[in-house]
Amino acid sequence: MPGKTRARSQIRIPDDWDGVNYKTVMLCVPDSELWCAAFTGAVSTLARGRYWDAETGSVLDAIATGDAIFESLQMNCNDVFDGISATLKDISLSAGCCPADVTDEPPVNPPANETEFVYDGAIPPGFGSWEDVNDQVCQLAQKYHADMVKVITEVENYGSLGTSVGGIALTAVTALISLPWTIAVGSVAAVVFLLTDFSLRVARQEFEQLQFEWVCAIRSADTVTVAKANVDKVLEDNMSNAAAIALLQSWVTINWLNKIWEGNHTPSELAQYDPGVCDPCPPPGACELVHKVRFGDSEQNSTGDLTPNGASRVLTSQLAQNGFHYIEFEATQFCSCANANYDFNVTAISLIGNEGAGYSVWEKRPDCTLNLLITSGGIQTALPLGLYTGTAFSHVGDVPFTITLSISTI
Repeated sequence: MPGKTRARSQIRIPDDWDGVNYKTVMLCVPDSELWCAAFTGAVSTLARGRYWDAETGSVLDAIATGDAIFESLQMNCNDVFDGISATLKDISLSAGCCPADVTDEPPVNPPANETEFVYDGAIPPGFGSWEDVNDQVCQLAQKYHADMVKVITEVENYGSLGTSVGGIALTAVTALISLPWTIAVGSVAAVVFLLTDFSLRVARQEFEQLQFEWVCAIRSADTVTVAKANVDKVLEDNMSNAAAIALLQSWVTINWLNKIWEGNHTPSELAQYDPGVCDPCPPPGACELVHKVRFGDSEQNSTGDLTPNGASRVLTSQLAQNGFHYIEFEATQFCSCANANYDFNVTAISLIGNEGAGYSVWEKRPDCTLNLLITSGGIQTALPLGLYTGTAFSHVGDVPFTITLSISTI
């Protein structure tokens, strides 16, 4: 009988959580050391095995979740709110801090250099030479990466804020380091998701590590539209959290990038950044086909010659970490968007019956947006043989396979 009494006092282990998403909650505790101690003690019981009824689920999983909840507990919210208040006061006293008209979406005007800035002809206004253009674009691309890291770090420092306060905090930190005004509803929702999902720290670490890819994405672009498309792709290919990708992409507007090519930047802005960092970057407009490396894999997902010479060749699939076999290739992100498509004439695929696991071919429009030409739509058969014109090719199989095709420039 005593055992049954203890079982009744234990708590059923929740079984309706997806194991991923968290919800931010706010509450008030009396301003008393004993009450605060009692409250934290109560929360800490979630991480104790004897609190849970072992017959209703995994006690170890419940303890791990309880630990995560307890670690997220913030008992010094007043200090955080005071800091936000002081920051907003400082910003409000700064001349030209914020736009008078704030809407759900940041204003994006057509950038002047979309028609004026190209890598030939006369030297753009604001630069002394083409060497100055190349060096300053490289240096400012590094500065923009450093600024983004500062913003992510500042947002991370605001920890466990709710949605409304998160918007205020995000507005404050982006204004402080001159990032564009992009505090829209979607951005705040993404921040709150990241904070409650405890993944903002991971997002920052991933972003810090992709500095070279970020810098080349900007330095190797021949227009601002291409730079924006390049940066978006760098984030998609190198970061693991969809909310983090969406948030950072919303911060990087064409208007913000356009300032890189305006020239007349002060030496103090550029001195700490080495233009030699960009020496390995492809020249603007450089274009070639490469085998794709999927996120989380260390090696490319297929092998074979991708030279667009019209000759027939055989591509061989490679096994990815997820257990599927891939042949995937695409035009490099540095291609001019108007010249990023190739002809793929597929003449043979070794997959039989339902051994396929999906396929797709994408084309790139002149404005750098992608258009899906064909997709399997869940069908497990192989891609129909024939001629396709696009910038990215993907075929997946349950077993190793080959594709015979020719590749030509358009």
